[in-house]
Amino acid sequence: MDIEVVTDEIIPDFTFTSNSACFNIPDTIQYSGEPYIDGTTLTWDIGNGVILDNQDSILVISWPEAGFYDISLELDDNVCRTGSTIQTIEKIGLSISSPDSYNLWLGESIDLGVSVSGANSDLTYLWEPTDGLSCTDCENPSASPTEDTTYTVTITDENGCTSSTQITIELQFERNLYVPNAFTPNNDGVNDIFLAYGGAIKEFQLIIYDRWGEEVFVSNDINVGWDGEYKSEALAPGVYMFYTSVVYLNGDTDFKKGNITLIR
Repeated sequence: MDIEVVTDEIIPDFTFTSNSACFNIPDTIQYSGEPYIDGTTLTWDIGNGVILDNQDSILVISWPEAGFYDISLELDDNVCRTGSTIQTIEKIGLSISSPDSYNLWLGESIDLGVSVSGANSDLTYLWEPTDGLSCTDCENPSASPTEDTTYTVTITDENGCTSSTQITIELQFERNLYVPNAFTPNNDGVNDIFLAYGGAIKEFQLIIYDRWGEEVFVSNDINVGWDGEYKSEALAPGVYMFYTSVVYLNGDTDFKKGNITLIR
C-alpha cells in the first residue's frame, strides 16, 4: 500500500526590532511564528549583514552601510512542515571619507578636512584628542601637533546616527639650530646683530661671555640678538664665547657653545 506524505506550509513569522534607524546600531530579529517541534531547522538569510549573536530563534545583527536589506527565514521541521517568509528593511546613516594620514613638518599646521555623505547639513562634530587642534567641534579644524598624533572625529546627524574616522599625522623633524661665528655691529645694516637661527623651537636661551667669563648678554627669545654692546657701551672687537640651548616643540633639546668674533 502506498503511503502519501502530506507536507503543510507554515509561515515562519519573525519580528524585526530596530533599536535605531541608523545602520551602525545593531538590531534584533526574533522568530514569532507558531511553536515548532524539536529538530526544526531555522535558516536565516540577512544578505551582507553581520550576525553578532545567534541563538537560533533570535539574532542580533549589524549592518555594514546604509541601504535596503532583505531578511528571509526558512523553516523546516524535518517532518511535514516547511515555509519561508521575507521582509525588506531600510537602514539610514552617514559615511565619512578622509585621508588616512598626513606627513607634516614639526611646527607647521594642516587643515583636517572630511567629506560626509548620506546626511543633511545639520551635523555635529567631535574631534579627539584636543592637543594641537584649533577647535574640537568644527568641521575642519587646523592641526599643529607636537608629536605623532591620531585624531578621531565622530560625526552625528539629526537622526542620532553617528560615524567615526581617524586621521594620523606623522611629524617630520630636523634639528636645525644654527649659530654663526662672526658679526659686524657697525650700523651699516648688514650683519649688525648676532642671532641664532632655528625652527619649531618652544624654549630658547642665548648667553654671551667676554674673554674673562663675564656675562655680557642674555636672550630668551630667538628673535632677539646681541648688538655688541654691554650696559649701553660698544664692546671692543675680539673673540667672545656663546652658549645657546633650545627645547623643540616635541620636547627634544639641543645646545651649542663656541666662539664668536666681533668685528668693527
